[in-house]
Amino acid sequence: MIDLPTPAIIQPLEVGPWAHAERQMARLGLSRQVRRAIEKELRRIVGAKPSILRPTLEDLARFAGEPKLATFPFPVFSPTGAAVSGPVTYRGSATLLTGGSSQTFNVGIGTAAADRLVVALLFGLRNAGAVRTISSVPIDGTNGTIHVQTGVNDGVNQGLQLGVASRLVTSGTTIDVTVNWSGILSASAILVYTVTGLASTTPTDTASATGNEASVSTLDNNANGVIIMAAGAIDGTLGPLTLTGVSNKDGDQTIVASPSTIDMRVAGGWSAALASATNRTTSVSSSGNFEALAAVSWA
Repeated sequence: MIDLPTPAIIQPLEVGPWAHAERQMARLGLSRQVRRAIEKELRRIVGAKPSILRPTLEDLARFAGEPKLATFPFPVFSPTGAAVSGPVTYRGSATLLTGGSSQTFNVGIGTAAADRLVVALLFGLRNAGAVRTISSVPIDGTNGTIHVQTGVNDGVNQGLQLGVASRLVTSGTTIDVTVNWSGILSASAILVYTVTGLASTTPTDTASATGNEASVSTLDNNANGVIIMAAGAIDGTLGPLTLTGVSNKDGDQTIVASPSTIDMRVAGGWSAALASATNRTTSVSSSGNFEALAAVSWA
């Protein structure tokens, strides 16, 4: 454990990068004394590699008696004083294996925050050679914004539609997300993320693609950006999805409709603290015959 004496007096910082840290620690409910000690220790390691920042925060969590601090993706400060976007937190997945054109999922979204963006990845499977489209997505009772959606079908008996929607939800720890479709589905699924620390909840860019080994090279992101991607596959022998353009993959699973005549593979992916890029490539590949992806970037 780090030998970390508590400073006697450190004045709160009202401006600059450390003010951002101060606000986030305050939202965690850490006392002023502990916040001052943490600021001092983080100043000591500014400029160090991120690989040593995590164990340092784990030691600080033990010092503060606050386990949440160790899992809190604290801002990494650049020499210019700009904090990275984030953090992105995967909250889990839910599925429905019966028909209907409207499905409601109850999801946990963690601790309330004034800048908490709930991002929902939406998947719908149809037993037909065509797709259903996403009509609306009420998130905690109010319509969210559908940023992008796309679909792929085998022309015979399997159609997959997927998309990305979001809404700022500042209060509550558990909410309902409802997905209204253009018609009856055979199965549906949802993957949920939360993102905090964004400069804007309006996306920087969106992109989508379909086909065998679907790929697109038109997604832009700003510096310190975040990308979240929905990916899926149908037809053939469905196995794990390989995602390109994001560094994390969540909820990779096969969902079998009821009755079990058709199925789909779904997953989500994300990256954060990205360098500015134009025409970034995002893609999905699998053992399936048809894939689709929809991606959104924020900063």
